[in-house]
Amino acid sequence: MKHLWDIKVPNEQSIQGITQALGIHPLLAQCLVNRELIDPEEVRSFLNPKLADLAAPELIPNMGSAVERLFRAREKEEAKEKRRGQGHSGLAATTRTSPAVPF
Repeated sequence: MKHLWDIKVPNEQSIQGITQALGIHPLLAQCLVNRELIDPEEVRSFLNPKLADLAAPELIPNMGSAVERLFRAREKEEAKEKRRGQGHSGLAATTRTSPAVPF
């Protein structure tokens, strides 16, 4: 399957405005402008989120089915393994608990 890339033309004026207003790197400013974040206050809020500004979790799409899945996993004790991050690799846990290995 081929992927189509939508390469956006940089809006130099918006990038420069955000860079100067917030003192951020132009590349970060370009990424934000590409996400249609062009107002410095909106960008500041995006980069420094406050808990009060976050949407209620129940408004997240499919949250109900995700919660049900977590309860089912908990019943099957799957959640224990997932929380520890062992589902992908035990390397991190091994590294933290193993004594130093001489080379």
